[in-house]
Amino acid sequence: MDSWYIIRRAAWITGHYRLLWPFGFLVVLIGGAVAYPQVFLLVLRWSLPIDGAAASPSLPQHSSTLAAVLALLAWLGVAAIASYLSEGAMVRMVGEIERSGSTSIEQGVRAGWGCLRAVVRIALLSGLPVGIVLAQCSAPAALSLLWPSPEASALTEIICSLWPMVALVTLPLAAAMNLPYEFILRRCLLEGRPAGAAIREGPRMVRRNLRRAAPLWVTLLGAGLAAGLLLTLLNLLGLFAIIRMASTLWAASHSLAAAALAALPCFLLLVVAFSFLHGLYLVFYSAAWTVAYHAVAESEEAPARLPRLVLLRA
Repeated sequence: MDSWYIIRRAAWITGHYRLLWPFGFLVVLIGGAVAYPQVFLLVLRWSLPIDGAAASPSLPQHSSTLAAVLALLAWLGVAAIASYLSEGAMVRMVGEIERSGSTSIEQGVRAGWGCLRAVVRIALLSGLPVGIVLAQCSAPAALSLLWPSPEASALTEIICSLWPMVALVTLPLAAAMNLPYEFILRRCLLEGRPAGAAIREGPRMVRRNLRRAAPLWVTLLGAGLAAGLLLTLLNLLGLFAIIRMASTLWAASHSLAAAALAALPCFLLLVVAFSFLHGLYLVFYSAAWTVAYHAVAESEEAPARLPRLVLLRA
């Protein structure tokens, strides 16, 4: 399995099949909310009382807190569905491109919706170690919801501040789980295997082809880090330019509202551009692993070469 050929092939698919772009854009713009559980904790902290006088239970207070929590949970649910649907659609569409050379958005939507349950099961089961770590770090936040008090609010703030440390633990764990997850997902979606069977067969497939798959995994990991650093730098530069423009307008007009309204279109444009570039990378990443899976599957299905028979004359 030639890693550079796979990368070139994935880049060609990403550039020529623009029907894949909306799914990558959707993952970043909507489904990316699943990757930020600290937003839930921050909003939960803001909805809690911060002084002893306001800490007494009251029905409106509990109602507003419950409404905020339910709204956030609903948004996270919609974002998760959009993310998993788009991920399954990209895998199926690239698989169809590799088989027949053509695909369509309708096929992608139908394929993504049809394999949604399988993708969710695989994501839940294969991401269980990371989920356990996140759950252990997030569970104390439930105290803030059950017993609103200044102490609970302070506890929520501490939990929010510890998320960078949690990331140091979960990121290596998630990186180690990434390679089996990609093969498990494609074993299920491209071969039609049940989720449980794919979870058993995917890691075995990785072990048999680890020497061929590991260089691609390292290459894509490095490319992801480089792309993330580049996009983050561009995003920070854009934010700095927008803040500089808003501060200049504020100093000239002495109106914070006018400066914010003037900077809002630029901020939205920056968000859309950042999401678009990130979505393109996700399309490329998904296509690379789908092409790699096809190469590995074809090599395993190819019949072994028969030994040459040498006929000796009597």
